[in-house]
Amino acid sequence: MTLGTYMSKDSVLIILLVCLVVPVSVTAQSDPLPDRTHIAVGVENPIMFNLQSVIDGCCVDIRGNIDGDPLDQIDISDLVYLVDYMFSGGPEPPCIDETDVDASGGIDISDLVYVVDYMFTGGPPPGACPSLISIVGLQPDDDTVNGTANVLDTTQFQVVLWAKTNQWYVQPTVADPYTHIQGDGSWSNYTHPWDRIVALLVDSSYLPESIRDYHPSLDSGVIGWDEYPGKSIRFVNWSNFCWQVKTGDLVGPGPNYFSDDTANVWIDQQGRMHLKIDSRDSKWYCAELVLDHSLGYGVYSFKLDSRVDSLDFNTILGCFVYETTNQEFDIEFSQRLANPFNAQFVIQPWYTSGNIEFFNMPNSTQTSHSWEWRSDSIVFQSWNGHADTPTPTTLIHTWTYTGEDITIPGGERMRFNLYLYGGDAPTQGTGDEVIITSFEYSE
Repeated sequence: MTLGTYMSKDSVLIILLVCLVVPVSVTAQSDPLPDRTHIAVGVENPIMFNLQSVIDGCCVDIRGNIDGDPLDQIDISDLVYLVDYMFSGGPEPPCIDETDVDASGGIDISDLVYVVDYMFTGGPPPGACPSLISIVGLQPDDDTVNGTANVLDTTQFQVVLWAKTNQWYVQPTVADPYTHIQGDGSWSNYTHPWDRIVALLVDSSYLPESIRDYHPSLDSGVIGWDEYPGKSIRFVNWSNFCWQVKTGDLVGPGPNYFSDDTANVWIDQQGRMHLKIDSRDSKWYCAELVLDHSLGYGVYSFKLDSRVDSLDFNTILGCFVYETTNQEFDIEFSQRLANPFNAQFVIQPWYTSGNIEFFNMPNSTQTSHSWEWRSDSIVFQSWNGHADTPTPTTLIHTWTYTGEDITIPGGERMRFNLYLYGGDAPTQGTGDEVIITSFEYSE
C-alpha cells in the first residue's frame, strides 16, 4: 500500500468536514462493540456491518484503499468516497475491510478521522488487513500445519490443506481431505513434503478432489484462505468488486496456459478491464477473472467496449456463474462453439435439450449484456450500446429459461475468461483482446 501524493481543492473541504465532526468521534470510539458490529455516529441512518461476513482476499497489505483504486493507493479520493458513502448515500465501498481503516470492527466517523490524521498530520498507518483463516507458526520442512479460523460458527466450515511441489496436492490424504475446526477456532493437521502450503476455509459446497494445476483458492465454495510463504495469487479491484486473476499451466478450460501477467489482465486509465490472449515463449497465454465471493440471486450486467462478433475461430469469451460443471450458466461469444452463429446463452449441462439459445452478435463495438437469476427463471439479454436497459431498437437477443437446471446459490462465483478452444492456437496467428467497461450487480 502506498500513500498517494495527489492533492486537490476537495481536500480542503474534507478537512473542514472532519474538523466539524471530530468531537463526535470521541463518543464513537468509546461506544461498546456488540458482536464486532459498529454503528456510525452522527448519521441519520446508521451504517452497520458484521465484518465476520466479509470474504477474505479483497483487503491487501494494510487498510485504507477505500475507493478500490487498482494501484492500491491511499489518497484524497478515498476520503471523498468515504464521506460520500457515509453522509450522501454514495455507493458502498468495494472492500469493507479496506474501509475499516482503524481496524475497530466497523465503519464510523473515527475511520474518517484516522485516515486524515495519517495523510496530513503524521498519524499512525492504517491497521493490517484481517483474514478469516490464518496459518500460525509454520516453518520450512514442518510436517504439521496449525492455524486459526475467525468464524462465528465453526460447525458450518472446515479447513482443506493443499501442498505444492510440482503441482497442488490435497492434504493429508485424498480419502480424508478435511481438517476439523475446534470450538475455539483452532485447527491442525499433518502434511506431506511441500514447497508451498495453502489452507482453505470452505463451506459445504466445496469439492476437494485430489490434484490442482491452478491455485486452489479459485475453486467455488472457498470462503477464505491463507498461504505460506506469502500469497502467490494476484488480486485486482475493479468495478467495485475484488477479483482473483487465474494462473496455471495446461488447466481448464482448454487445457490452456492462464497467466496473471499484466500483459494478459490489466485495467486502463478509464477503469476498463482488458483481457488478452498473447504468445510468449512459444506458448499462448489466456486470461480469467474470478470474483472473490458468491453474489447469489440477482441481476448481473456487464458492458463491452470491443467487438465480439469477429473473434478468432478458436477464441471463446465466457461470462458466467460457475460452481460445478453442472451448476453453471453462461453468455459465451464464440464462432466455434455457436457455429454457425457467434454467440449463445447456456444453462449447464449444455447437452440437455432446451439448455442452449444461439444468436448472432452484430459488428458493434459497444454492447451490454445481463441476466436476471431467480429461483424459477433466468432471463438473458444482449443489446447494442451502453444504456442500462435495452429498447426494442437496441435489443439484440433475449431468452428466458425456466427449466430444471437453474443453479441454486451457494459456492458459485462470477467469472470472465478469454481462452482458446482445446488449447488450439488462434487460426489468424494473433491473440484476441476484449475490453469490459464495467460489471454491475443488484439484488
